[in-house]
Amino acid sequence: MLGRRAFLAGSTAAGAMLAAPSLVTASEQVLRCGCWTPGNHVVVRDILEPYFEIVADVTNGRVQMVLEDDPERDPGPQYDKIRSGHFDVSFSQHGFSGMDRFTRARIGQLPFLGDSYGTSIVFDDIYRNELNAVEEHAEVELLGLFTHGPGALFLKNRVLRQRSDLEGLTITSPGGHVDSLLAELGTEIRHLPPRDITCAFARDELHGATFAMHSVPGFGFADRDFHATTFPGGLFNSTWFIAMNKERFAELSDRDQRAVSEISREVVGPLAGKAFDDADHRATLGCIQLGMTIE
Repeated sequence: MLGRRAFLAGSTAAGAMLAAPSLVTASEQVLRCGCWTPGNHVVVRDILEPYFEIVADVTNGRVQMVLEDDPERDPGPQYDKIRSGHFDVSFSQHGFSGMDRFTRARIGQLPFLGDSYGTSIVFDDIYRNELNAVEEHAEVELLGLFTHGPGALFLKNRVLRQRSDLEGLTITSPGGHVDSLLAELGTEIRHLPPRDITCAFARDELHGATFAMHSVPGFGFADRDFHATTFPGGLFNSTWFIAMNKERFAELSDRDQRAVSEISREVVGPLAGKAFDDADHRATLGCIQLGMTIE
């Protein structure tokens, strides 16, 4: 598990935080983080769990985040579940959460943005500091922002060779800017919770899907029936947030509020960028071994 010291070694912020004495003894706050993905998903294993450890470290154990299973397995309601206090903390994609709420987040969803590591860091900086991301998350306490890896197009028993090959096909997407792009290419767009996508393919209700490579093995269709078309920098990207219920955030001490906010801004983007780059690479190799054609 990656600790704060290993992650932030050499940085000015790290030195200041490590040197700061513990001046006040405060009661421990245990924050329940909703988890709608499988426990072995890259977001949980390589982003949230290291992030939780870092938060505990910078608060000397006073703030603990723990995963709480969300049996609905639906990313769409997570923002409202944070706002209402159903969960103290949760995470989701802006596209699943209603793009009318997060129109400025589209800056991180455009085609050909690049790999995950650099894109994730730059997205946080621009959306948070230049486009006032906090305003678009006003009902919750925004902690972290990130993107996943470059998006690709996956077709079942079809190969994409020209634009007209997509006309009339039913494609599922995570929402956001990619919907506009797919509509212009003549496709019918269906938004499905991740839990329903595998069954929709099995029933031939879908012709294709837009995913980053890391997602494909988890949906059970990384085989020779599917053809993947990749694009330099990605056909699209998806933007994500980690946020906290405002009332629960207010219950933290002032110094813990500052510590959690500052460390979240500093580490979530880089953690996510590296995690998704590594996961995309592993998934690509795995898909090839299972017989999928990737171009």
